[in-house]
Amino acid sequence: MQKLIEASQKYIDELPDLDFFTLLDLVYIEQRLGCWGNLSMYTGNSFAPHYLPLSSRAIFTNMISLPAQYKVNQEMPDKIIQEQWPELIQYPFNAYQGLHKSKKLLEIAFLIPSYVYRKVKLIFS
Repeated sequence: MQKLIEASQKYIDELPDLDFFTLLDLVYIEQRLGCWGNLSMYTGNSFAPHYLPLSSRAIFTNMISLPAQYKVNQEMPDKIIQEQWPELIQYPFNAYQGLHKSKKLLEIAFLIPSYVYRKVKLIFS
């Protein structure tokens, strides 16, 4: 675990002076989206028209340049839906519904005490 922490700190130290939200964007891109990327977009291999949003420098540049509060509030999905297909905004998305919502809330309620316990134990050990 210590090697991971040291490697992460080394990586962060080598970055240019970035604000916290840009750093979070970079971590998100590398850790969550990196496995879906396609390097052919960066090599100039444009053998056929294709759209790979997770491999688009323009999309990432635009994503990183959004205001921090806009990203924190996660406004983009709503804005895109309102602009492209406003009738869909009445339907919930990216959220648990019905019994799944109740189940998830119960899981979280049961996890919170154990999470707090683990953190307190880690602090005092």
